[in-house]
Amino acid sequence: MPNSSENKKTLWLPYALLSAVGLSILYRFGRADEDYPNLENENAFQGFIRRVPLRVEDFWNYYSQPRAKKLLPDPLPAPYQKPYTLVINLDKFIVCHVFDKNIGKWRIAKRPGIEEFLYNLAFHYELVVFTKMNANDAVMIMDNLDPLHAIVGYRLYSDSTHFKNGVHLKDIGMLNRDMKKVVMLDYEEPSLQLHPENSVKIKAWNGEFDYSIDSYIDFFETLAASNTEDVREYLKAYKDKNVVEDFDKLMREKYEIARENQLKTLQVMQTASGIKKWLGLKTQNTNDEYVVPTYDEFKVLKRQERQKIVEHYKKELAAEVEKQKKMQEEYMKEHPFSVIDMARALINGPQVIQQVHLPYRFN
Repeated sequence: MPNSSENKKTLWLPYALLSAVGLSILYRFGRADEDYPNLENENAFQGFIRRVPLRVEDFWNYYSQPRAKKLLPDPLPAPYQKPYTLVINLDKFIVCHVFDKNIGKWRIAKRPGIEEFLYNLAFHYELVVFTKMNANDAVMIMDNLDPLHAIVGYRLYSDSTHFKNGVHLKDIGMLNRDMKKVVMLDYEEPSLQLHPENSVKIKAWNGEFDYSIDSYIDFFETLAASNTEDVREYLKAYKDKNVVEDFDKLMREKYEIARENQLKTLQVMQTASGIKKWLGLKTQNTNDEYVVPTYDEFKVLKRQERQKIVEHYKKELAAEVEKQKKMQEEYMKEHPFSVIDMARALINGPQVIQQVHLPYRFN
């Protein structure tokens, strides 16, 4: 049986280790260096005490403040820069985590119609995915959706947010873009309140199987077609409203009015054609079985057209991926990487061995 002295040593060991770690951290925060040297009118101890809170503040700001004052590079020159910038969330808009009962695990579900949303709006908007997720998780998801960075122009992660009171805040005012041309699509109220005039509040997607995304596509295509100089003026009409329901309701009313007028016109044309036939006059060929689709049928037809666009460009992107893979394989065959090259790389650092090609983009 161990004696009392051995028990005391065992009890004090973790405290000694913690004290050593604490003292080493304190020394690291208080030591002098090029960024925080000793001042002329202070001794080493005074400088040490002064530097500790400063470095603690820097350490906190590193994790709670965005990584840069400008989160995006300067806009591209005309005509390559898209007229508007659309900022969208990744989690609970593009994808969400759902529990799969069949496999008994959590998995990442892709929203129905999200590819149609991204591919079609990429023609009109500079797409920016801004998420509070960390880069390690988000990159894998985005690379699956957009492996060549051809659709989404930029990706911003948790290191680009403000962390305040336990909440990640996404400040689109730091995007380095004209705020008259920026729209943010999100469901998190704290981030929306930073720039409410540029924000469209949405409902978080939690894995439901629906095509409510179609209404978002219609809304933002209509906004782009308006060529408005200030999106904030356009968005005023939808302040404190549900974009999906209200905009879809408006489009349904307009479509039904146009459909009713078209049906009346067809009825008149068919009546006139019947009279001409009865009189033995020559008539134009009319399709008596022509049916004007309802609004819901019209939305299905639009979705099918958008899916064709997605399939077309996905084939082009797949071909580009294969092309780059072949180029890489050919380069590796021509320039084999030996153990000596590996040692040289470790000593001299990474070297640029091939020109980087710009990603394929829609223009």
